[in-house]
Amino acid sequence: MLHESESQFGHLVVREESPGIRTLQFEHGGVIQSRVNVDDPLDLKLVYTRATMLAWAVKPRPERLLILGLGGGAMPRFFFRALPQAQIEVAELDPAVLKVARQYFELPDDPRLQVHLGDGRKTIQESKGGWDLVVLDAYSADDIPRHLATAEFLAEVKARLAPGGVVAGNIWSRDHNLLYDGMARTWAETFPSFCIVTIEGSANRIFLGSNQVDVSAEAIAKAAAGLAGFPAVREYSPKECSKDGWESAAVLHDEKSGG
Repeated sequence: MLHESESQFGHLVVREESPGIRTLQFEHGGVIQSRVNVDDPLDLKLVYTRATMLAWAVKPRPERLLILGLGGGAMPRFFFRALPQAQIEVAELDPAVLKVARQYFELPDDPRLQVHLGDGRKTIQESKGGWDLVVLDAYSADDIPRHLATAEFLAEVKARLAPGGVVAGNIWSRDHNLLYDGMARTWAETFPSFCIVTIEGSANRIFLGSNQVDVSAEAIAKAAAGLAGFPAVREYSPKECSKDGWESAAVLHDEKSGG
């Protein structure tokens, strides 16, 4: 145990599993939110973070990135190292999480990596956007913020994408997430090109959506094969985009819109 504290949003627990490998949980015995190699930012330890790099494959030269949800900072650290010219923004609700990420997970304190504290949707609403790649990583197994899952929210994200921008979401499967079907249908209605990538042996699903970039299974596989910056991503290329009954679900809307 390296750290334990209460924040206004939860209980933070930091452990070192082995030399240099640290984890972040939001409660004792809870899901591991982050597993980080503090000595090597390019060593993504959690399978869903590696699979999320399929979004980088289909958008291989992003100049501006936004990540909702900081955790231990595994993906921001990865992109900071892998894309030395990119500007990276992170939206994080809990100031205590940022403090822990800096102190225990070696999150860079650099003008090229900017962390916005506060609600992620408000951050998006107040930004001019222009993001080439947006990663939505603010959903946990037992807490899906509905206002970050609705058609209105995704429309706000889509409106702030740069031309050819791509959105990726780390979404828990139906077995863990009561909103899964509605989220899938909402993404499909929002983005002309949409794919759900399943990960063998994992409860995580990676949603990929875009206005202009082809994110069909065939296109993803081709792009992953050509991504020299992270060849391990090829392992997660889907043979097909998952369609398992969510097509008949209702689109999620903000409460004020009657959803």
